[in-house]
Amino acid sequence: MGSTNEKGYIWGHECRVAGGHEWDTYDNVNKKWVPTGIPCYPKSNAWNHLVIQAQRTSGGQLLFKSITLNGVTHTLNIYRNPGTTSWNGITINYQQDGNRTQQAYSVYLDRVNFTIW
Repeated sequence: MGSTNEKGYIWGHECRVAGGHEWDTYDNVNKKWVPTGIPCYPKSNAWNHLVIQAQRTSGGQLLFKSITLNGVTHTLNIYRNPGTTSWNGITINYQQDGNRTQQAYSVYLDRVNFTIW
């Protein structure tokens, strides 16, 4: 998440495995996840390589550009407006959700990179 000038930019991406194996992106204005129609099938019990490309446009919108999972790239080109906030800064978050019974599982992150210019 990034924010500037009271505008909040959450480039939220969600691989919704339990709810249909589909990528969702976050709508900052309506505060909800929106399905993309793009499949999300990470490998089980193996390393997955994920690259997400997103940017803030010169007009101040969020642009969800593309998602590459294990070498397969899907172009999104989804434009959304930012939300509002009184906070300033940049954070990088990873969230791991459980299923309805909260069955135990493990996820490992390695070499997380964030590039800004």
